[in-house]
Amino acid sequence: MAASATPQAAITTSVHVKVIVDPVNTAAFLAALKRAQTVVTALPESVSWELYHKPEAPGEFRYTENWNASLEWIMAAAAENEACQEYFATTEKMLIKPREMEVWTRMDGDGWVVLKE
Repeated sequence: MAASATPQAAITTSVHVKVIVDPVNTAAFLAALKRAQTVVTALPESVSWELYHKPEAPGEFRYTENWNASLEWIMAAAAENEACQEYFATTEKMLIKPREMEVWTRMDGDGWVVLKE
């Protein structure tokens, strides 16, 4: 992937995506998401990836991708990535509401990140 050649190191960009699919499409949605997740998390710029669901709202999911790259680099990498393009094309027709995306940047300084093992 050409975008991998020019990441901006030490930038922690967190992409939060909310997706609401018709609950009858949950299995197909998760299968498509898993294929994209496997490819995306193999990139060296990918720091972490998590999926959440809302138990009281079947079909509602939120995934969080953390990157050592700028948003511009992430979007370019996704545009070039066949698995990502397949995910968007496959899941678009499953959505009940438009996909929502928020982008956050980690706070610099001491004490703002705590990781427990």
